[in-house]
Amino acid sequence: MAMLLGAVEATLPPEDNMVLVAGTGFRDFVLPDFTAGRLCYGGPDQLYLMGDGRTGHDEHVLLESWDAEPAPDAAELTDVAVVTLTRPGVYVSWMAESAASPVLELAVAGDYRARVTVTGRAALAELPLAVPPGRRRPVEHVRVQLWPQPASSPARSAPATA
Repeated sequence: MAMLLGAVEATLPPEDNMVLVAGTGFRDFVLPDFTAGRLCYGGPDQLYLMGDGRTGHDEHVLLESWDAEPAPDAAELTDVAVVTLTRPGVYVSWMAESAASPVLELAVAGDYRARVTVTGRAALAELPLAVPPGRRRPVEHVRVQLWPQPASSPARSAPATA
């Protein structure tokens, strides 16, 4: 049975329809093919969490470190990507300008599976595009579970599922 090793979280508005999870070794953006319609895209020291194009809401991002693949949980959307970390730590970033969360320390640098699950997105579709002043912004919940990529597993990503 997999064991949770640590967690950090942040709530922030998505910028350009995405939130960036950066590795502590992050140096430069590597842009994936965003036209693939994925929920997340992994790369060297970065994981892009994609929104649905709406504005006027916040994303609550929970990053979790696991010692092995955790059991999946119920969610509206799920996707899996691989992130290669040059240093053993990740954090939620304001698009590489500053940290929005504390650093989540991981055991070692290397390849990690990242399972991204989203809840609350369906409810966003029922809300107006702009939130009137004084009203609380709706929140979409994004959970990112990270665990070491098994050496025998191919480093590939799985498409998003509902």
